[in-house]
Amino acid sequence: METRGRANDERNYRSNHVGTDVELVNSLKHKLERLPLLSSECCIYRAPKHLFETAQKSFIPKIISIGPFHHKREDLQKMEKHKLRYLKEFLQRSEASLEDCIKLVQKSELRLRKCYAEAIELNHVRFVEMILVDAAFVIEVLVSISFPELRNCDDWILGRSRMLSEIRQDMFLMENQLPFFIMEDLLTLAKVNFPPHNDSRAILIRLTLNFFKRALRSDIEYYIEKLHNSRIEHLLDLARSLALPRELPVQRKLKTLSIPNVTQLYHSGVKFRVIKHGNLFGMRFQEGILEFPSLYLSTRTETLMRNLNAFERCHFKDTYMNNLFFLIDRLIDSPSDVEILIHNQILETDVPDSEGVASIINNLATGAPLLDENFCFADICDELNAYCRVPWHKWKATLKREYLSTPWAAISLTAVTVLLFLTFLQTLFTIYSSTYSFYMEMRGRANDETNRGNHICKDIEKSLEIANSLRQKLEMLPLLSSECCIYRAPKHLREKAQKSFIPKIVSIGPFHHNREDLQDMEKHKLRYLKEFLQRSEVSLEDCIKLVHKSELRLRNCYAEAIELNHVRFVEMILVDAAFIIEVLMRISFPELGNHHDRILGRSRMLSYIIQDMLLLENQLPFFIIEDLFTLSLAKVSFPPHNDARVILIELLHKFLKTVLIRDRRYNVEKVYSSRIEHLLDFVRSSLLPPELPIQGKLKTLSIPNVTRLYHSGVKFRVAEHSSYIRFHRGILEIPIVYLCSSSETLIRNIIAYERCHFNDAYMNNLLFLIDRLIDSPSDVEILIHNQILETDLPDSQGAATFINNISPGGTIPGDKFYLADVCDDLNAYCRVPWHKWKATLKREYFSTPWSAISVIAVTVLLFLTFLQTVFTVYSSSCR
Repeated sequence: METRGRANDERNYRSNHVGTDVELVNSLKHKLERLPLLSSECCIYRAPKHLFETAQKSFIPKIISIGPFHHKREDLQKMEKHKLRYLKEFLQRSEASLEDCIKLVQKSELRLRKCYAEAIELNHVRFVEMILVDAAFVIEVLVSISFPELRNCDDWILGRSRMLSEIRQDMFLMENQLPFFIMEDLLTLAKVNFPPHNDSRAILIRLTLNFFKRALRSDIEYYIEKLHNSRIEHLLDLARSLALPRELPVQRKLKTLSIPNVTQLYHSGVKFRVIKHGNLFGMRFQEGILEFPSLYLSTRTETLMRNLNAFERCHFKDTYMNNLFFLIDRLIDSPSDVEILIHNQILETDVPDSEGVASIINNLATGAPLLDENFCFADICDELNAYCRVPWHKWKATLKREYLSTPWAAISLTAVTVLLFLTFLQTLFTIYSSTYSFYMEMRGRANDETNRGNHICKDIEKSLEIANSLRQKLEMLPLLSSECCIYRAPKHLREKAQKSFIPKIVSIGPFHHNREDLQDMEKHKLRYLKEFLQRSEVSLEDCIKLVHKSELRLRNCYAEAIELNHVRFVEMILVDAAFIIEVLMRISFPELGNHHDRILGRSRMLSYIIQDMLLLENQLPFFIIEDLFTLSLAKVSFPPHNDARVILIELLHKFLKTVLIRDRRYNVEKVYSSRIEHLLDFVRSSLLPPELPIQGKLKTLSIPNVTRLYHSGVKFRVAEHSSYIRFHRGILEIPIVYLCSSSETLIRNIIAYERCHFNDAYMNNLLFLIDRLIDSPSDVEILIHNQILETDLPDSQGAATFINNISPGGTIPGDKFYLADVCDDLNAYCRVPWHKWKATLKREYFSTPWSAISVIAVTVLLFLTFLQTVFTVYSSSCR
């Protein structure tokens, strides 16, 4: 029975498992059938997990998605409408219809899907639409960079150089790529000609090269010839191809991973020389000189380098870029390595301090594979190691560095050597003289004495479906307006300091109107509207009619569609405009205030309100304030003026002095005849100098800080105007800089407004230069000593950190930098050794009367010793 029971159990077990096995087989077959085929077309990948975890932000787009990987992200959907607008502009410029473009993409759908390393879950319609829209957008970006005159001045995306630079960065990301061939085919179909080329491939390559213009190290024609017959996968692949030399270096085994860093090389006597127009792989070491290509490092280039690194690991067998990053990581290991390369004009950076640069480079090579058999810089590494192992090279470098670095150190060494020689000579003659006298005495003749002395679907109906869908979206696009002047803060600036862009007490305008935590102030604003109507004797109906007439223009002033209906929008504008006028009146005429008013009657609360009134997202168009103020002056006069604009600007002038605290020269006179967009625009215009300096190309980002300028003999003087910097005959004139907790918010909002609204960026340029000048506590102390910097921050370290954190992050000055001449003059001055030697002489030997007396005493002692030796020698020779 027991045996029979076991047999039944075994049969049941096998029966159940047969059923399970069939289910398992079917499941696995289904999964295997759904596997995407491996394809040689595959070239766009997700970032490897270990690299993604090291620097997540370097692989995720911030402004725009290109391709399918980030297409559905909610925070990037705002840009989809703008991409449709650029598709519309592309179709208007080209000779191809929307239907023709859709058919082109449909034919290549299968090939396009194979280009991505993951299966794309978008259906046929959405996939074709996405590819067409994104490809047209990329082409429009490339065209707008090569031909700025084709940009629409009212386009606040591609028409603003700052926004364009953010989009450019997203286009370098590995997960944000589009196959190059589809853009090439689309351009061929469009039949758009850009002289001197008629071939669409050559045109696209030239447009793309202009996109990489700053990184090019040779003439564009060289790169066109290099790339014309080579396969280009996408923009990131093209960036890698540009970085590689025409002849790839030989790879061989690296003997050791212990490669000396720049500081160790410097202490071993290695000299560094920059190769300005050479390839990144053109590094060579010969006769104690390491020739290095010029390197440019910023937060943006860090992103490009990480994506090049990831793409090369995913797509190529050879690892030339990884080799390069590995070597740079070994050479740059600490802040002192960075400073030596900057001093030799090899490294340029917009990172605020040397420690930050070293940290970026060291983190860049994190997770790099161990290099052994195939390393293209093996010869250089071996030669550097061999050079550093010779003791004489280190001894000679120490002698030059510590004893012959300046004329004064060389003079001191020479003086000590001469003094030692003279003392030795004097001693020698003294011994000779004494010996001679003793000899003569022993022989009974004469007696004498002597002396001594320091980065396809074929179905026509589906084509029509896509065309109708896109056409409907294109027709619904809002028109661009030249009135647009009030924006949301750019995402990258908001993430850096969110509190600086969000009102704390009061909302002005629609962006923060519905916030629950600001509703308490709405009742108070109604009270100020009531006081405004009582004082001006204007009826509420007249004010409403005034705002109603301008409703369309007012809505056009905002960069986003305002979802308030007509009644609520007009009410909001009227209440907020009256509130602003009341604030301006109370500042200029304190006697109008009510001492029971706990809002505008309290200076502390008023200061918070003023700070909220200067936020970019909290603005009201100035024209409506001016029109309402003009209407209110019908029965009220303000002697000695009757012109409403003049009176209002006078009120704003007093408001400006309240905001900026000090009574300095501000450019208010120019504002009388200028267009004022809103209060923040007024403050910015007032801070601009009367005449803007000429824009020029900034030759290098390595601008000396205040301490280095001081050590080079530069003197510092307070500038007359509030934002005017100039350098003349060794004197640097800088405006007084006031640092306090409230000024950070104003500066950040001026930076954000200037980036969103203007093509020029004087205030961004000015703050960029100040950030370069103030880099450490010693810079702060020098400026405070020269009465240029005033602050309520507790210490110099806090002030330096404040400036470095508030600087325009990500802003890289290009060909249009207002202060290029000043920067070039400062660099040229610091490169003259005599200026540094003279400053060192004054600072170390003539800073006090006592040090001057010591120098004079040593000089006199040397002279007397020399004189004494001459007479000793003369006396001995006479005998």
